[in-house]
Amino acid sequence: MVESLPCSESSLGTAEPAAGTAAEQRWWVFVEYRGAWSRKGFPQVNMPEAAHAVLSARQADGFRVQLIRQPQRCEAARRVYVLDGLRGLAWQADLDSLENLSVLPWDAIKAGGALSLRTDAPAFFVCTHGRRDVCCARLGVGVYHALSAAGDPEQVWQTTHLGGHRFAATLLAAPQGICYGRATADDAAEIVAAHRGDRAALLDRWRGRCAWPRPAQAAEVALRREVPGAALGEIALDGVEAVDGGWTVRLSLGGAARMVPVAVVDLPPVVKSCGLEPSALTGLRAG
Repeated sequence: MVESLPCSESSLGTAEPAAGTAAEQRWWVFVEYRGAWSRKGFPQVNMPEAAHAVLSARQADGFRVQLIRQPQRCEAARRVYVLDGLRGLAWQADLDSLENLSVLPWDAIKAGGALSLRTDAPAFFVCTHGRRDVCCARLGVGVYHALSAAGDPEQVWQTTHLGGHRFAATLLAAPQGICYGRATADDAAEIVAAHRGDRAALLDRWRGRCAWPRPAQAAEVALRREVPGAALGEIALDGVEAVDGGWTVRLSLGGAARMVPVAVVDLPPVVKSCGLEPSALTGLRAG
């Protein structure tokens, strides 16, 4: 293994911007799995064949499959949480067995229905996937416990790799699908209070709204810095246009159009994952 800084320290030390680095993903399905997590999470886990087949089909249909757990949880039922980050909609179910994944109304969920399963309660998924990168476990577990203490512990979960472990601790806040990076235990109370109040917080921790392309993720953070009181759902994405050296992102705030330029910037070499040599990266600068 290469001797180098932990990836989270390397990224922080180069002041790599977090804005615009979230996974570009609209649909998510989080499945409670109490067995050992492999390095790649799903699909390399030992679960019932019927459950594996359902999740593989969801993955082929555009869902990102995440494994979740609460180490202290002893209920027999298995929690399943589905997120449509584009519309800010979420569905939650407790199943007697993962083999019952097939009974969920997947078509109705995709259409925005299945109202009996809908939930508006904020939920938080913290990456603690140490087999993928040690920074995620080293920094994520403390954030998981702090969020559980600050909010509803039933709605706080450990999860497999969210992407960009050099920004550990990383977490996804639902139902808006907002990814945070470099979160600390001291941030937990503010994150929970903000999402309960439908407002933005800790913009220096925002990586982006996952359902949006990365230039739009960066543009939203820049606009929120200008208008810090905007509610989570008050800013809408109207379009992204490629221009020389970057993009022009069209957003609307309360119905008023806003144009945000986004450029690509070169960054100093960064350790992208623990054990690797530093490598050159680019970032996004908005505004």
